[in-house]
Order: sequence, then C-alpha cells, then structure tokens
Amino acid sequence: MNTPAHLIFAAAAFARPGQRKRNLAALAGGLAPDFALFLLIGWASFVEGRSPPQIFREDYVSALWQGIFRVDNSIPLWGALLAGALVARRPLLAVFAGAALLHLAFDLPLHNSDARPHFWPLSDWVFRSPLS
Repeated sequence: MNTPAHLIFAAAAFARPGQRKRNLAALAGGLAPDFALFLLIGWASFVEGRSPPQIFREDYVSALWQGIFRVDNSIPLWGALLAGALVARRPLLAVFAGAALLHLAFDLPLHNSDARPHFWPLSDWVFRSPLS
C-alpha cells in the first residue's frame, strides 16, 4: 500500500469534521511509519546525489536503513505509545498512534519484498505477503 492510501484510511478512521488538531494528528500518524523513508531518500538523493537505483538497491537494504525501519514500523512500540496516550488521557496522541497502527495493519498483509519486522523488538520475524 502506498503512503497516500495510508493517509486516506487514517483520515477515514480517525478524522472528524471541524476538529483540525485531531485531523492533523490522524494524518501525521498515517504518515509516521513511512516518514523516515522519505527523509532518507531525500537525503540520499539531494544531499548525497545518489541515483534511485543506488538508493533502492544499496541504501534501502543497508543495515542502517533497515534498523531505522524496524523502529518506525514496530507494532509493539506504536502499541505502547497508544496505551500510554490512553492512560495519560492524551486524545491527540492516541489518534496519532492509532493511525500509525492502522498504517501497519495494512502494511503487514500487503508487503512482500519490502516487508518489515513489524514485531521488533520482540522478534525480527518478517511476514512476506503473497498478496503484495
């Protein structure tokens, strides 16, 4: 699933008419698991001058990049943030974390060659979907 689709689903699930802050939190949460990817690609492209083939054949699969993706695609970490937000009664943070979890709920069954270890730090297991 691509990032714009994640934003659409996050907005559909969490946004409410007239609630600007909540809606921004939903969109930010829908983007959050992919945000580092965009930053890394932007840096590699515009600062380091690397070509798309270099980025996606070398950088994307590097230990550094994959280590970052483990963190921002971790269901346990996002779940802990959601639980903390609910306990602390921080509704905007809960919307943000919930939207990120929704993003990961769609990624898990729909990614194959670019699948992530969604259960890090509990496990490095990666589900490679046959639906991708």
